[in-house]
Amino acid sequence: MKVAFCNYYLESIYIIEYINTMYKDVKWRSTMLKLDKDRDLIDILQTILSKNSKYTWEHSQNVSKYTEILSSRFYNKIKDIQAVSWGALLHDIGKIEISQSIIDKPSEISQEEFTEIRKHPTYSRDILLYMFNKENNYFESDELKIILDIAYYHHERWDGEGYPQGLKGERIPLSARIVSVIDTYDAIVAERPYKESKSSEEAIYIIKNEAGKQFDPNVVKEFIECFE
Repeated sequence: MKVAFCNYYLESIYIIEYINTMYKDVKWRSTMLKLDKDRDLIDILQTILSKNSKYTWEHSQNVSKYTEILSSRFYNKIKDIQAVSWGALLHDIGKIEISQSIIDKPSEISQEEFTEIRKHPTYSRDILLYMFNKENNYFESDELKIILDIAYYHHERWDGEGYPQGLKGERIPLSARIVSVIDTYDAIVAERPYKESKSSEEAIYIIKNEAGKQFDPNVVKEFIECFE
């Protein structure tokens, strides 16, 4: 497959169908490695996401922005802070594998639909593993681990009641614990067809009450100091 052909699809309205059918294919993965090096793979993934769901794309932008601020309280190295920000930007990329009618449903989702949505962390991790394959050398191994940890674990809960693995406490990677708080904050303040947005103050109050339950208490403490 020629680079020009691949670039055409990356810019086209059919990008979602293309990715859905091709990302698991070894030949497709090899083609991605031949893309013009000037094309940023993160920008490509964001283009894919924006074509699938405007809300998810905007949400990811917000989560990345706020996460970069909060993560600077936990990481000393600039490259680690940047990796957390990138992971936040791409944490929901797996939602391209889920029907858009579910992702952008203008009413509350059913239990069956929620079961489908719960698969997106696994989809996110798998897509990013293929995109940032070790052959690519796009990230150093520790940066890639941060990004993959966020993709896979951002819906775990401090009390062990989250998904997909039901990890508890500090068994959840720090990067995912940080993104979990920001992800929830932005979801609360966002307006959706089936719910009104809440104020920042209301969102912070809700997050405070979930410290030690849904969220790492220390991450909540630093979050409040940053954003209250």
